[in-house]
Amino acid sequence: MRKIRLFWALCFVAFYTNAQQISFQQITNLPVTGLKNPWAGGFNSVQFFPLDLDGDSREDLVVFDRSAQHVKTFLRNASGGFAYAPEFQTRFPLIENWMNLVDYDGDGDKDLFTSSSGGIQVHPNLNNNFPKSLGNLKSTGLNGLLNIYVSATDIPAMTDVDGDGDIDVLAFEPAGHYISFYENTGDLKFNTKALNWGNFYLNDCDDITFGLVPESVVSTQSTSAVQHLGNTLALWDPDKNGVSDLIIGHVGCPTFLYMRNLGTRAKPLFRSVETNFPAGAPHLVPSLASASPLDLDGDGALDVITSSNLPDVNTSLTTASYYRSENGQLVLKTKAFLQEEMIDVGDFASPVFYDVEGDGDLDLLIGSNTVTLYENVNGTLTLKSRDFLPISGAASIQLQAFNGRLMLYYSVGSLSKYREYLSGLLSEEKGLPVVTLRETPRLFDVNQDGSLELVVLDYLGGTRVYDWSDLSKSYQRLETLFRGIAYADITGDGNFEQIALDASGNLYVSGLGLEVQRLPFNFGQNASVTTADFNKDGKMDIVIGLASGGVQLLQNTSEISIPSEELYVWPNPATSLVNIRVKSAGNLQWFDLSGRALGSTLAVTAGETLRIPAPLPGAGSYILHFQAATGTVSQKVLMLP
Repeated sequence: MRKIRLFWALCFVAFYTNAQQISFQQITNLPVTGLKNPWAGGFNSVQFFPLDLDGDSREDLVVFDRSAQHVKTFLRNASGGFAYAPEFQTRFPLIENWMNLVDYDGDGDKDLFTSSSGGIQVHPNLNNNFPKSLGNLKSTGLNGLLNIYVSATDIPAMTDVDGDGDIDVLAFEPAGHYISFYENTGDLKFNTKALNWGNFYLNDCDDITFGLVPESVVSTQSTSAVQHLGNTLALWDPDKNGVSDLIIGHVGCPTFLYMRNLGTRAKPLFRSVETNFPAGAPHLVPSLASASPLDLDGDGALDVITSSNLPDVNTSLTTASYYRSENGQLVLKTKAFLQEEMIDVGDFASPVFYDVEGDGDLDLLIGSNTVTLYENVNGTLTLKSRDFLPISGAASIQLQAFNGRLMLYYSVGSLSKYREYLSGLLSEEKGLPVVTLRETPRLFDVNQDGSLELVVLDYLGGTRVYDWSDLSKSYQRLETLFRGIAYADITGDGNFEQIALDASGNLYVSGLGLEVQRLPFNFGQNASVTTADFNKDGKMDIVIGLASGGVQLLQNTSEISIPSEELYVWPNPATSLVNIRVKSAGNLQWFDLSGRALGSTLAVTAGETLRIPAPLPGAGSYILHFQAATGTVSQKVLMLP
């Protein structure tokens, strides 16, 4: 395995002087029938915030998806709709668990509040960027100056609670029974004003006690050592009088707990709970409902978008319900706000571009718990099937297009399996005993000797490399901290580069003669990566599958030379291996000079670069024949001893 170790060492740690620079652009204009925002990436557990991103005085939309820990940005157009605009996402830092956008310093610009390991941190708005955190918010209370506590499973509420013009904080205490009120006394200095704001005790959906005196909290909190599993808070003030009702999501409840405030700002009063909020079409989720109150349509009335705050991914295609305020009532408009405008297969999207029908066009296949097929018809993708290649009992399907074939890796119960799809046929199921659940397998000729290795990324970040011809052999283990990996010639120099995603969703490219580069994109946690020349410009592009169920595209904009030939072979003469690049999908076949076929045909996809061995050992002259829908090309190849 010495060559494997050398190759990987070069990919992971090598830096080169005068190295070739590469560039990519995230694109959203590849057309998909019936979808306005096809490449927005899908939704699962989402929170929504208005923010003027482009300075046109119209509030746009920022969406945070907790399932992938990922921010998405949308611009409001003149008609009031929203268009996915990923170029604004780089303004935000990495965010986990929750976020909020409120103007704490009164300068007219909304600042960013996010979860931190200690509770809450704030990033001031600097020209609509959020470059630096001021650290954790602290509050003075019975035990001195401490971090404002917010559980990682919660969403706090941030608003001017007491009407003094400062942004205050409401958050559940560690046991999740009472709401603490942190009063902002100015310049983000907080005082713990109440340990039981609203004077009620929340145990679970059916066990809520109202009318408690605040002092009862002091004796109770000392016995509440076990931290709770999740609450979400949102304040609902449709008449904008400053007296806010409560919209609470609880980990044990499939609906909201809605509490009307019968008191004042100074003395909130809650006496009952409703579980049918919004009335008429209550929001239902598996657990931990979340609400985002906002004036979505700009008519001055407060609307609400609802979702779930579960950290796990959600296979549902309806995870964001939009309730519009009409005549004082919330009216359900859709259960898939924006989601219905994008490609979304539920969770853990594993996309590939592959010529399913052999017509020379690359179709889009997406693995998840089924295989979804978008057919390429004259450059436009159209949904053809949400269960293409059905496999009984299969879950967590991962796809890889490799050497003209389609690999399907999946689990059946606790066992890992795989199949191959080639020329319209699905092979028999085979076991993959070296792969366990939540691991990522990929085939590649790692040491470039003409034979395949199985590269397996485990969930903790380690990488194992196996001999594909005999998986029982000892494997090479490397500590790489990668969660997604692909290989392709993206520089057009005949060498394969490694494209990798880390645990946070940052993207890296490395390879021989190429400095290790972190590209300026983030795709959230548990994303997958592959490559394809999806725009047929001769350059290999990058395709990302998101944990939130969608797909995103990076177009290769590097200044590289592109072979004009339909079949390009190099080096020629060669010794034992030759590089091959084709412009169109088709089949390769070796022949000797008398016209006798040698070996079997090899299917290749458009733009693919392959490294293949000579048909026979030793020196000789051969004809490499390439047949595609565009015609037939042959190339004489000389193999040296």
